[in-house]
Amino acid sequence: MKIASLAVLIGFALVGMFAVGLFVFAHFQHPSSHFKTYEDLRDSGLIDKGWVPEYLPRSATDIEELHDIDTNQAWASFKYRAGDTAAADKGCQVLHQTNEGRKYLCPPFERQTAILVLNTDGTGYVSTHADEM
Repeated sequence: MKIASLAVLIGFALVGMFAVGLFVFAHFQHPSSHFKTYEDLRDSGLIDKGWVPEYLPRSATDIEELHDIDTNQAWASFKYRAGDTAAADKGCQVLHQTNEGRKYLCPPFERQTAILVLNTDGTGYVSTHADEM
């Protein structure tokens, strides 16, 4: 009876170690970050490294960012002061506009494509990926 209990305990321990290993591997392949402000995001270097485009509203707060090292894709969501679209309007191309907001291509036709959505309710998100050449 003790041997069977020990075998079950070892089995659970191995499953637990495997699950922790998968979690650690996934975390390093898909690092994520949270920033209180646009300035915090800029200071992190993620914009300079190309993970997040520089065209986010300067009033952006509560920024959640996730990127995939293997595919060079990145995603971010944020809140911003509604109407703060100057950076996107200056550097991006409007793809679609409705009463709910605007969808932009940033920067247009470069090696990396970013789709930026700025909703009129003060929420936004961006997704990026490297274009295939």
